[in-house]
Amino acid sequence: VSHDLRTPLTAILGYSELLQKETLSPEGQEQLKRLNTKAGYMNDLVESLFEMTKVSSGVIPSKQEKIDLICLLEQTIGLFDDHLVSSGLTVRRNYVADTISVITDGARMYQVFANLLGNAIKYALSGTRIYFEVKETENHYVVRITNTASYEMDFKPDEIMQRFARGDKSRSTKGSGLGLAIAQTYTESVGGNFYVSID
Repeated sequence: VSHDLRTPLTAILGYSELLQKETLSPEGQEQLKRLNTKAGYMNDLVESLFEMTKVSSGVIPSKQEKIDLICLLEQTIGLFDDHLVSSGLTVRRNYVADTISVITDGARMYQVFANLLGNAIKYALSGTRIYFEVKETENHYVVRITNTASYEMDFKPDEIMQRFARGDKSRSTKGSGLGLAIAQTYTESVGGNFYVSID
């Protein structure tokens, strides 16, 4: 399926690149720009879906390395700093310790935290706070990211974690509906548990 999707996409992107070298009317240039945007989005979607499928099927084993969980969270927050500022959002932290060493796949957990923070920013009510909490239980750590939504959430947690499910049913916001599904798949691939709760 990945090959069947990639072949026509590669052709579309190739022809689009050729068209960029042609002299087009302003309307033609605008249409070409739209084509590039949509084809690029579709290409990213296929890549994300393909990667998630490989991870969930165990084709790509997770790396087990020692990482600092707090450092990883702070790096993720730092990379989204401009988005947080432009959205009028602030981050509040409640960590059980300044450093926490865990054995996990750092790249996958970064993707999990990036997806969750990206969603929190995209769907948060402007001027509110995003909370990062890390607490310790008897045999594991719990990372919780909480935000206040800008819309009424009329879905159940298990519905929103399905592939291509979107909280914004009108699909007026940018997104593929894969963010939470990827976060869940990657978390479970390293031996963790993933939950969404709605208050």
